[in-house]
Amino acid sequence: MLRGDGTLSCIVAELNNTFGERLPEVLRGPELRYEHAKRLHVSPFSGLDQAYEWAFSQPGDEVWARIHVREGAARPLTAVLHGRRRALTRRAVARFLVRYPLLPLQVIALIHWQALRLWLKRVPFHHKPPFVPGEGSAR
Repeated sequence: MLRGDGTLSCIVAELNNTFGERLPEVLRGPELRYEHAKRLHVSPFSGLDQAYEWAFSQPGDEVWARIHVREGAARPLTAVLHGRRRALTRRAVARFLVRYPLLPLQVIALIHWQALRLWLKRVPFHHKPPFVPGEGSAR
């Protein structure tokens, strides 16, 4: 979110898991780097004893976001998203829907494929803890 003068006031990162739980993380201030403890059980193959390291580019015609999952000194997962600014028009949305009609199903299939591969490798399994709305997964 931008202030009236165009400076960054905060970033809202909404974390979701495959159980339908959502937890918004409000990353405050003009910084473009943030760190905090993991508060949402996202995958049965990773525990809550991790932290997130976020980094963002300044909003403009192009933007990127990176997240490292940190476990001690290791970073077992890194995800990067890159995008270009586009006008949100009906035509643009229709073009996207025609171009990528099965994208949600593809993402779900790939998530389950990766989970099967991890399970076959005998990666430790973490049972899902109870979820408290607005707070995250119970420790």
